[in-house]
Amino acid sequence: MASTSASFRQRHNQAAMSTSSTASSSSTSHQSSAEASSDAVRFADAADHDARRGSGGPAPLGLRRSDTFGQLAAILSDDYIGESKPLLLAVPIAIVLSLIPHMPAALVFVVNSAALVPLAALNILTVLTMTKNARVWGGLMRAVGGNSTEFIISAVALAYGESAMVQQTMIGIILNYSLLVLGGSFLHASYGKKDAVFSKTRTSIMSSLVMVTSFCLVIPTVMSLTTGAEGIDSPEAIRRGIMNLSHMTATALVLLFFTYLSFRFITHGQFFPVNPGAVQFNPDSRTNTRLDSKQQQNTAGAPALSLSLLGSLACTMVCSLFLMRSMNGAAETLHITKTFIAFVVLPLIVSSAKSVSIVRHARPEETGGTQMSRLDFAIRSVMTNVLDTLLFNIPLLVFLGWGLNQPMVLVFGLFDAVVFVLSVTIMTFLVRYGKTTYFESCMLMGTYLSMAIVFFVRPDIANASEATLKFTPDSPPQASVL
Repeated sequence: MASTSASFRQRHNQAAMSTSSTASSSSTSHQSSAEASSDAVRFADAADHDARRGSGGPAPLGLRRSDTFGQLAAILSDDYIGESKPLLLAVPIAIVLSLIPHMPAALVFVVNSAALVPLAALNILTVLTMTKNARVWGGLMRAVGGNSTEFIISAVALAYGESAMVQQTMIGIILNYSLLVLGGSFLHASYGKKDAVFSKTRTSIMSSLVMVTSFCLVIPTVMSLTTGAEGIDSPEAIRRGIMNLSHMTATALVLLFFTYLSFRFITHGQFFPVNPGAVQFNPDSRTNTRLDSKQQQNTAGAPALSLSLLGSLACTMVCSLFLMRSMNGAAETLHITKTFIAFVVLPLIVSSAKSVSIVRHARPEETGGTQMSRLDFAIRSVMTNVLDTLLFNIPLLVFLGWGLNQPMVLVFGLFDAVVFVLSVTIMTFLVRYGKTTYFESCMLMGTYLSMAIVFFVRPDIANASEATLKFTPDSPPQASVL
């Protein structure tokens, strides 16, 4: 009997231990499930926090689920705009002051210039957000939207008959990127080091294209100078031939631009890898990496982003119009020439956001394999902006002048053409070795400074090869659309 009782107690203890083990296992499973659920909640909260970052507080539930508002918040809080974000307040102030009669021209010019700085950054950031996963057509949209501020200012000047100023502004933009921005990138990348290394193969491809395109652009200028000296045909025949040559050259450059897009994004994409660390060029990636799978939300957000871009472009056009109308009076009041404004002031205004971003992120990092350093991407960004100006903006302005009945020919002044070719040659020469030092950066920026001084002291000279219409501050545009 005692033996039976002991056996029963032993079986009972084993069952109790099994039940305890099962309960412990179930408790552990529930605890793990609770922890996973808690992690999921924290993950969702973090996503919601990122999506409404920059708003300063909790957002309504509708905004919390919207990818569009997260994109817009990321654009406004991105470092690409940086210190120019407070200047967004200058946009309504500039429009209001420009509408007040008898307002000093210098004040109107300065305020509208300040307003164009953040608008230029906002335009390019919105375009980058909308085309972040695009390839060929994205490159085309980035070429259009990324240089929309430069194109709008040039189009307004062209509508007022200032074709010489448009040419000088385009050359000034190329000088800014090829000398000042590239020099600043070299300085930031090489200070405190013996030298900074970058890829010769990748930079030589784009620098060669820049050099070839530059020579194509100066051919009409050379033809104008040589044909005028020889005096073979009448002046009217020479002018008509130069106009036709400009149109054909612009067409060839546009075709070369599309060939470049095909080379970069389709056939030889290995030479242009995506920068995995360049968050500043894809501002949306910081807040929407977990939202990219929601294709319906992204599709629904495109119209709102498009409206935001259209509003920014409209403000850019209005400020550009007031800027051009006040330019003559501002030049007289500030004792500067329109040549200095076209070559130095306007390029700095429209490209300041991109320039600062390129220089800021040019410091190279130690990478292995075939990855590109940050300096490689900085050089590529400089070359891309130069190519967008040479292959797309200038030909498009030629066609626009053709449509507006305002002659926009590819005939530059002799001094302008020499400065343009020398700057491109210097840039191409310095990127061919695959390494740089702070001394080379000082040479580039010193060259730009010396050219800026020359443009400051140089008087306004009318374009001898193409007469322009008289520009008056308060007159309407003189273009007649065909």
